[in-house]
Amino acid sequence: MKIKCIVLLTAVILLSVPGRGAEHHSSRSILVVEDSPTGIDSFFKTDNVPTKTKQLKVAGLDYYCLAAFPYSGASTVDVYCYVHDGDVWRLHMLYFALLPKYRKIDFVAGRDTITVKDATTKLITMHVKKS
Repeated sequence: MKIKCIVLLTAVILLSVPGRGAEHHSSRSILVVEDSPTGIDSFFKTDNVPTKTKQLKVAGLDYYCLAAFPYSGASTVDVYCYVHDGDVWRLHMLYFALLPKYRKIDFVAGRDTITVKDATTKLITMHVKKS
């Protein structure tokens, strides 16, 4: 079966590499959260944004992935993947799923990948390389 896919906008931002020094941001920053995944959840709850979350271990690193509906708009699901780096969780990837068909986002861990899916449709696969 041939699946047609229209991608309007995909933004992948690799903001940090674990183990590299970085500045700390305020508690309202979405880029670096200084405490735990609870701090990440609190950021979105403050803005009353429904989320789906999953904590994963990939290539020996701890990741916390979150899908926010509809943070950027009614037809968009924002996907954030954070990596644990010392005392902080850093935003490692941001992906905008525009016009997802099912709006059933899931995160699947592989040996060295994290795949973001909408129901059974793969949206993006992030390859993880332990530094």
